[in-house]
Amino acid sequence: MLFCDDDLRLGDQAVQLCLDTAAQLGDRFATIGCNGRNYAGDPPTQYVRRKIRPSADGPRPVDLTCCCHFVRTDTFEYLVCLRTLMASAVGGDSPLLWEDDMLLCQSIQMGLSYPSYLVPAEERKLFNRWQRKPGPSMSARPCHVENRTAFIEAAHKLGWRRCWGD
Repeated sequence: MLFCDDDLRLGDQAVQLCLDTAAQLGDRFATIGCNGRNYAGDPPTQYVRRKIRPSADGPRPVDLTCCCHFVRTDTFEYLVCLRTLMASAVGGDSPLLWEDDMLLCQSIQMGLSYPSYLVPAEERKLFNRWQRKPGPSMSARPCHVENRTAFIEAAHKLGWRRCWGD
C-alpha cells in the first residue's frame, strides 16, 4: 500500500519502483519512500529536519520516511499496537498521535526489526513531482520539531530502537 501527503503527485513508475526496491530488500523493510530523516543523539531520540538523500549504492536505511510511504498491508497490526501504547503513555488526545508518518515507521520497525529505506538515488526522479498546495503545511507548525522529538522519546520508552547501523 502506498500513502502520500496530499501535496505530492506520484510519478508513473512510483509503485513499480517500490515493488522493485522491496524485492531487492527481500521484503525485509518497514517502509520505503523517497524522502527521509535520521534522528540525532545517543540513543537517537531527537528529531532533525535535515533531509537524508538516497544513495547511489542502492536502498538507504533511515529512521523515518517522509511524504510518501510504501508498506506491506500485513504490517498494519503494528501501527494499531503502537498507537494504543502511545495513547496510554501520552494520553488519547495528545498531538503526538497526529504524527502519522512516525507512527507508521516506528511501529513497523518495532514489530519487525527492519529499517525504513529510501529508494535508490538514480531512480528517485521517477518517484514523484511535488505539487505544493496553498496554505500552511504540518511541518510549518511552531511545535513541529518539539512534538516529533517528544514522539521519538515516547516511542523509545516504549521500546523503539534504531534497527540498523549508522
